[in-house]
Amino acid sequence: AMQTIGYREGIRHLRAELGYTETVALMQQETRRYAKRQMTWFRKEKSIIWVDSLRGSDRIQPLIDQFYVA
Repeated sequence: AMQTIGYREGIRHLRAELGYTETVALMQQETRRYAKRQMTWFRKEKSIIWVDSLRGSDRIQPLIDQFYVA
């Protein structure tokens, strides 16, 4: 759990090693890095079906049903 984004930075802030602004900036940077790693991984997965949840919500339930049947 201590490897979760924000914990390390939060502990450093509580120990007075980082100021508030620097802590928030580091958390934001680590979140962006993690999201980038996730997107890199997802792009390599050919079986993923991308659906726009705002425009393609009618496609989601049939895809879920198909997943559970397979």
